[in-house]
Amino acid sequence: MKNALTFDIEEYFHAEVFAHALRPDEWGNMWQPREADGTPIAVDDLPLTVAFATHRPGHRPMIITGSDGVDRSIAVTAYPLLDTVDHLAGAIAIFWEEAQ
Repeated sequence: MKNALTFDIEEYFHAEVFAHALRPDEWGNMWQPREADGTPIAVDDLPLTVAFATHRPGHRPMIITGSDGVDRSIAVTAYPLLDTVDHLAGAIAIFWEEAQ
């Protein structure tokens, strides 16, 4: 069973991501990530950007707005993917909706 957020993101990725590569500012801002108090989170401070830039895991809770306009509280953890010692092959982010 998929939750609404998973469907929303999967639908977006099937339609957009496979059509072209997204720049960090595109994927970093598409869901308007922000702190619980509403302060926007800079792209450089997002877990996936941290994993790419530092080659270290990143984690952060945040609020996002889905394409359906619904705000959701999520947590995101990202890990760098290293194919040899400190050679970055990519990164992966996992996320889950947190109970409010």
